[in-house]
Amino acid sequence: MKKGWTTTKLITVGGLAVVRFLARFVIYITILVTTGSLFSGLIALIIAPFFVTFTALVINQFGAVTIFSLLSFITDLPTPSIFPKVVNFIFVPSAGLTVDILFFLLKKRKQWFGFWGGFIFNFVHVLLAVILYFSIGLPGAENVPGFITKPSGVVFTTLLVSIMGGAFGMLGYLSYQKIKNTAVVKRIQA
Repeated sequence: MKKGWTTTKLITVGGLAVVRFLARFVIYITILVTTGSLFSGLIALIIAPFFVTFTALVINQFGAVTIFSLLSFITDLPTPSIFPKVVNFIFVPSAGLTVDILFFLLKKRKQWFGFWGGFIFNFVHVLLAVILYFSIGLPGAENVPGFITKPSGVVFTTLLVSIMGGAFGMLGYLSYQKIKNTAVVKRIQA
């Protein structure tokens, strides 16, 4: 088994980023266009941990989530977002690197990583959003529903989105478990 990055791993990360983009695009754009709701971003964020944990487990290499997140950011550039793109650029490496460090620490406990990887990915996103939106007043903060801006609303929303991220991270882990012994995954990890 080769150590380090291979062309196969990089192509796989890119392919998974494109699949995530397509899933996000369908969900996010459908909700945003039909309802105009700010919650389209939260729903897109809730499903992101599936792809994050799945990518980390399939690639089995430190840095996979950071590269995946950066590629996802690039594919998302032409699409609408509730966050300004500059803010997304801050979120991407922060959340990606945090999950990569967690993957490194929990490499032998993949099931734990499934939940906590998704939880932490969303927690970092929501935490940074709260800090940036309400401390420096980024555009769009006035569109956030009032109940979320109260301390109890911030805590509730952060925990809810993080727990949902953990649940979708577990789905990523369970999906990986179904395919981990296939020739394709063995080839990617070789």
